[in-house]
Amino acid sequence: MTCRTDNDKNKMNKTTTMNLKIRQIEVSEYSVLEEFVYHALFLPPGVKPPPREVIYEPNIYVYIKDFGGKDDCGVVAESTLEFGIKNTTTSTSKL
Repeated sequence: MTCRTDNDKNKMNKTTTMNLKIRQIEVSEYSVLEEFVYHALFLPPGVKPPPREVIYEPNIYVYIKDFGGKDDCGVVAESTLEFGIKNTTTSTSKL
């Protein structure tokens, strides 16, 4: 994804690029599943977030407990941002 902002005054282009990679979760990352699940809970606008212990309720914890079995699949999105400024000013002159 690239976002570009043109500034006509000095012909500077500001560019932000996000590189996104989606990959399978690694065993060493299973420890963050509780955090992922907590942040994935749907909350209608204006509703105060529940305490973190809510993830231990049986209807939620089922997605965390014993994760890593042969039928489990988890993905992680990694992103990096790159910022840049490119000067595109051109000038001409007569000799």
